[in-house]
Amino acid sequence: MSKDILDSHRIPVNRVAARVIKHGVHWDTAKNIQAADQENPIEVRQYIPFKDRNLVGVKFGRLTVIGLSFTPKRWVVRCVCGIYTLRTAKAIRNPTNADDRCEKCRQLAFLKRRDIYQRTGKETPWKDLP
Repeated sequence: MSKDILDSHRIPVNRVAARVIKHGVHWDTAKNIQAADQENPIEVRQYIPFKDRNLVGVKFGRLTVIGLSFTPKRWVVRCVCGIYTLRTAKAIRNPTNADDRCEKCRQLAFLKRRDIYQRTGKETPWKDLP
């Protein structure tokens, strides 16, 4: 029995072999980001209801609060890379979110962290990444 992934007609022998040799598909690709992140500013309310604490200007991680969105209970925040996204007030006030960032920056930090680990064998804390 041959250990070739193709049969005599040059067709993959099974599903896994077909995925491995398929053009344009790689095992090491960036994940598909499906969040509320966008490059254009998200519309904010002109007023903040009295029951909501004003969080405009609060900075946490790489994000800064811009205003209250029209989406219920969501605040518009802007990352230092220029991406706008939505966060809840609970996420903004959470002290463990000191390293929060948009999904694009999170993926980039993940890839940097993995690259450092592969080169040096040392785990790098999230807060030490640029």
